[in-house]
Formats: sequence, structure tokens, C-alpha cells
Amino acid sequence: MKLATRHPGVPILVTGDRAVDVARVLEATGFPGEPPWSVREILERWSELSGYLRTTSAGALPGCDLHELSLLPPVGPGQLIVCCGFNYGGHAAEMGNATVGPTWFIKNANAAIGSGEPITVPPDNADVIDYEGELAVVIGRDCHRVNAAAALDYVAGYTLVNDVSARLLSARADSADAIRRSVIDTHLGKQYPSFCPIGPVLLTADEVPDPAKLTFTTSVNGTVVQEAHLDDMRLSVPELIEWLSSVFAFRPGDVISTGSPSGSGVSQDPPRFLRDTDVVTVATTEIGELSNEVKVVSA
Repeated sequence: MKLATRHPGVPILVTGDRAVDVARVLEATGFPGEPPWSVREILERWSELSGYLRTTSAGALPGCDLHELSLLPPVGPGQLIVCCGFNYGGHAAEMGNATVGPTWFIKNANAAIGSGEPITVPPDNADVIDYEGELAVVIGRDCHRVNAAAALDYVAGYTLVNDVSARLLSARADSADAIRRSVIDTHLGKQYPSFCPIGPVLLTADEVPDPAKLTFTTSVNGTVVQEAHLDDMRLSVPELIEWLSSVFAFRPGDVISTGSPSGSGVSQDPPRFLRDTDVVTVATTEIGELSNEVKVVSA
């Protein structure tokens, strides 16, 4: 099952290229209760709603073409977004950190946008904007101190993320102060509004028996620049959930982005940073295409 959110926040069920409002789907099944008003609420009420959502063919109901809709992030607003860094050995090596193990950082929820929305770039950083395609896990129920063996039971589904970054630091980190500045600038460069495209849909976990078998690509203007096989990750999806939930108390709709493979723009020689009107697409057969155009805004 594929769930998404259309502007101005209406949950939809997606079948192929067709989208139907969840409220209409539930009405067609004779669902007796109040319909959910967000995908997050669907996840919170999953045991109550999932059977009804599966009993009707959404493609047979009045709806519209998915590509005609203005999409928001599948789950949100206000979700916790925790991203994993250096979870692919190739990416760690190309960033000069081959011996560093997986790391994590938070991407603020106000950076999240949907597929089709523009990545808006401030003019003072227009020449250092980078892409990082990733597959993300969406949590389906309260998740804290969960071990890896049970971790997939807490997953609602999967979606795609583009961890957009302004590579703010140019100096070598060869002193304590430079290392501190490097860490600060690296994280600050990921927090701008629109620097976390998510989507286009949430693919429910029952459609993905083994997330390690998933693959995805990142393309810029149609040219593939990253290709990932999730079985190459240093920490698997269950291991990531065990590690991060040892501290975080995840709630339904929260997102864990599993890391980017090699091929980021900053690592190329010369660096291939994004430019105005570039289109970045993160894609996988199972989930679809997360596609966003870069727009440099005026001062």
C-alpha cells in the first residue's frame, strides 16, 4: 500500500498513477468511524483502519492523476527526522573519513518538503549546494529501547529522502577549533528550509519483507550520480533502529534516514555542486521518484 499527502494536508491512497482521498476510500468500504485527517493519524490508528483500506480497489474510485497533485511530505508536519551519516563505506571514504563509523544528526522538520516542491537556495550559498539520496524508514508505533530482532515490527514503511547540504566549510580541520567549526558548519548547512525533500509516498512495510534488498539511484538532470544497494550499509535497518531507539523515543510518523552512498557532489573532481534549475531525482522501483528542482532565491 502506498500512502501520501496532497496539499493542503489531505491523506491519499495511491494505486499506480492514480490517487484517491483516504476519506473516500473508507466511505466506499462502509467504515463506521471518523476518517483520519493525516497519514500520521492513519499510522496511529493502523489496527483500526488498515483492513478497510485494503478491502477496496482505490483505482476503481473517483480520483485523479498523482502527477497532477501538489504533494507534501508523506508524513508530517513536525516529525522527528534523524539522519545517519557514513553508513556506506564508499561515502565515508570519499569524504576522507574511511575509518569513522556511522554517525547521526537531526534534520529539522521545517526543512521538509514534498516531491515536486523547489529546493530554495540562498544566494550566498548558491555555489556549494550538494545532494545525498537516501532511503528512509518511517516509524509506525512508539519505539524506544527496541532490539534489532524486533525492530522491523515498529516500521510503518519506507520512503525516500534527499539530504541537501550547503558545504559551508572550506578550511582544513587541522586544529581543535577547526574541528569544532567543521562539525557546526556541517550540521548548519543541512538545516535550511526545503533542504529535506521527502517522498513521494510512504510504501507500507508489508510490501518490503526485507529492506536490505532495496536499491535506489540519485540522478541530476537525468544522469545517475549515486547508486545504492541497502545490503551494502554498515548498519542494517534493524541495527539502526536498535542503536537510535536506545536514546530516542520515536513516535508514529518519525523518520530515520539510513545514509547516503558514494557519489556526492562534493567528492567529485572537480566538485559537482547543484546549480539553479538543476533537477535532483531519488528513485526506486518500489517507492517511485522523489524529484525536486533547485531554485536560487534572490537576496
